[in-house]
Amino acid sequence: MDFNLLVIDDLLTSERREVYKKVLSPKFKLPYIDDPDYDVTKIREILATDKNIHGYLFDVNLQEWRVNIQSLLKTLCDNRKDAVVFLVSSDWEEDQGKLFNYLNEIRNNSDIMIDGLFKWQNFKEIYDSSEASSFNNIINTIHTRLVNYYLSKTASLNISENQKLTLLHLSDLQFGDDNQMFPQYNTIYNFLDRENLIPDLLILSGDIAYSGKAREYKLAEKWLIEFTKRLWPGNNANISKRILIVPGNHDFNFDACAGNYYEYKFSKNAYEQRSVQENENQELGLYNFKRFAYEMTKDETWILNKENYFYVNNMFLHLGVCFLHIDTISMINDIGKHIGERVSISDNYESLLNQQISPNRGKRDIYTIILSHFSPQRYGWGADDAAKKTVWRKMTDIIDTMKANLYLYGHEHKYSRQFLNCREGRYTDKLASIGAASLFMNNKKREDDYTRGFCVYELEREDSVVRRVKVNPVVIQNNRIDFEKDEFTIEPKDIVY
Repeated sequence: MDFNLLVIDDLLTSERREVYKKVLSPKFKLPYIDDPDYDVTKIREILATDKNIHGYLFDVNLQEWRVNIQSLLKTLCDNRKDAVVFLVSSDWEEDQGKLFNYLNEIRNNSDIMIDGLFKWQNFKEIYDSSEASSFNNIINTIHTRLVNYYLSKTASLNISENQKLTLLHLSDLQFGDDNQMFPQYNTIYNFLDRENLIPDLLILSGDIAYSGKAREYKLAEKWLIEFTKRLWPGNNANISKRILIVPGNHDFNFDACAGNYYEYKFSKNAYEQRSVQENENQELGLYNFKRFAYEMTKDETWILNKENYFYVNNMFLHLGVCFLHIDTISMINDIGKHIGERVSISDNYESLLNQQISPNRGKRDIYTIILSHFSPQRYGWGADDAAKKTVWRKMTDIIDTMKANLYLYGHEHKYSRQFLNCREGRYTDKLASIGAASLFMNNKKREDDYTRGFCVYELEREDSVVRRVKVNPVVIQNNRIDFEKDEFTIEPKDIVY
């Protein structure tokens, strides 16, 4: 889909226009508002009537027009309350306090959701660089927000504001492991159908493949396509909008990254181990996974965004739900240690999140679900080790920034649940953490108590606000499926908005 991004800038010199063009035109058509007569009436008319605009990029400081941005946003809000808006300013480089003042004024005077904040310096850096601009972070952020919004507008989930939202959580499928046992998807479907638990959305929390190979994802794709067609017959065109994915450690293809550790010597016609490890081939580790994720979801974020360690999925805001996809697998760079013991979080996590979160999102009661392959313990929750505590402080920031309510993960190959009761952050205190069992596994290779299974969550909603969550863990033993005895409910008192 081609998007029209309207640029509103009172100092649109030829140089500034060239910057916008190089940074944004590879993905967007760029109409401008650059009226030399500063006719605010005309500007308001465009904002109120032009229905061919998909997104709006406002320069925050409109002093040349002698107009306050809040008044223009109010005009836009009165006519297109759900407009997708981005802000850019050079002031934010000079005074961070101005940023918060602007956002507070916008929050107090408008219901517009701000979907991205950019410094003008970011535009200049991309303009001055020699890199291809079709993959820059500004394009990726804006395009992702627009795709999410317009996909949500066309998604045919047909769920009323008081109807429950049902999520099916599968994990650690590990297609490609010759020792794995694969239950028939009909067996799972028949159980869900019998219990009136046909899901609205499918969550895959990592380890879809066994070793990140392309052939393994072909097996996964075949099984999942047949399974989802059974779940949602006659709705094949929208299946991709119902699938949510994060990578696991088994999704990382270490063979593809071997160039980080070995180099080919033409003089010797042989490979030699590098004296210093490189990271040039790092992104190849998840190449097959990202192609699979795109094929299953049709979400271009997996292809466009090279640094999608954190992906805020706003596609279901109209249902009162938001998802944060966490990818810490991309940063795997040490094959000498157990993967679960070296989970880390990128140092630029704050900027990656702030580019995607609406600053006045707090005006709405949105139930936020974190999707990760690793458990909170793997990020340092409850740890005494100083390094792990540092990682957990970052995760606490992420949880509070997202106002997260539920944390879903896999990796451990067994069902687990707990409230974190962590007083380090406002939202970590009430955060419910649930790990799904592995769906496919060879019981001969695992301990006896590591049973196969999955989880189903029923989100009870009132006026599109999640009020209660029923957690249904399911176990599979000897091809028989039944509920785990540990069913429980997250009550309204445990949900913080």
